[in-house]
This record gives sequence, C-alpha cells and structure tokens, in this order.
Amino acid sequence: MAARHHPYRRLSDHLILTADALLLTVFAGAILIMAKDLAQIPAAWVDPMDAFLITMTLASMIGATASWLLHRRPVGLRGLGMLAVGLVVAASAFVGAHALITRTSVSSPGTELVLLIAAQILGLAVLLPPLVAGMADLFQPKKRRFDPGSIARLAGLIALVGLIALRFLPETQVDPAAAHVNAMLGLSTIAGGLGVGIADAILYFSDGRARQRSTAAAAPPETA
Repeated sequence: MAARHHPYRRLSDHLILTADALLLTVFAGAILIMAKDLAQIPAAWVDPMDAFLITMTLASMIGATASWLLHRRPVGLRGLGMLAVGLVVAASAFVGAHALITRTSVSSPGTELVLLIAAQILGLAVLLPPLVAGMADLFQPKKRRFDPGSIARLAGLIALVGLIALRFLPETQVDPAAAHVNAMLGLSTIAGGLGVGIADAILYFSDGRARQRSTAAAAPPETA
C-alpha cells in the first residue's frame, strides 16, 4: 500500500525526474526556437533577446510539465498545483538572473563575463547528480538488461555536459555575444529542473506530514 502511494522514495527517482525535466526543456527549446525562426519572430518591434527569453521560459515550463506528467501523473490535480508553484518560482528566478546579468553588463563588462561563466559552471554542477543517478538506473537487475530509456537519458545528459564543457565555456572566453545566449540556454534548462524539483520537494514534505498525521491518528490513546 505504501509503495503505491509513494512510488518515488529513492533519491535516484527524484534525480531522474529532474534529469528528464532538463532534457525535455532542451528538446522543447530547440523546437520552439525553430518554430520562432520559421514564423520570423520576433517582429521589428520586439527585442530579439526578449523574444529569446520568452521562448526559453516557455521551454522550461513545457519541459518541467512533461517530466512531471511522465513521472508524477498519479498524484493528480494536487500535484499540478504544486508544479505550478515550482514553475512560478523557477521562471521568476530565470528572468531575475537575466535581468541581473543585463544590468551588470552596462556597469561592469568584466563582472558580466564572470557571471556568464558562473552560470555555465552552475549548469554543469546541476547536471552531475542526475548524471550519476542515470548511471545507477542504467541496468535493471530484476530484468537482467539495460533499460533503453535510461540509456537515452544518460546519453542526453553526457551530451549536455560535453556541450557546456567543450563548447559553451571556451566560446564564452572569445565571444561575449554568444556567451550571453549560451548562459541563457543553460539557465533556462536549470529552470526546468528547478521547477519540478521545487514541486517534488513540496509533494514529498506534504506527504510526509500526511503520514505523520495518519500515524498519530491511528496510534492508541495513552492510558492514565
């Protein structure tokens, strides 16, 4: 009974939820950017960076929602409410980080470069725990075979780590314009994982409190 209500007790389950949100955010971002280019958006009156920011914010929301529905769908409407809270916090953090970097670029270009590099290093740090969880989840002992979904997840995470470490970070050193875009790509990807992470934490602690109340209610009353 407990396993049915709480199918995500292992730490790796939480990390895999986040990993899928990261990867699905990247996938959604690629599709939205292609659609934006095909539709010739933005128009002349829309700033290209604002259009990019909106696109990647939407991508983070789509990626987080897709991952949540994939792993936490049985929770129902209550879980979707928690996801909405997580997405609002994550999107606000993403937009706030962009505003901070933009303001810093005006007053201190040197500091802006440090922030852009820090954003990409943060992306690497966020990717490492899901990467380890993906490795641990790669082989299924009961079925005695490798899980195809886990293989695809691990390959995607390795590709993201390689992209940041081998392209984005070196490119940041020589091309400030590309550095800003690369940092926003990384931060939006983190926002997708952050959204489901916050929702998952709320769900975990909410269910924990519910279990405590249920245990307290079921406990026999103390005798004088």
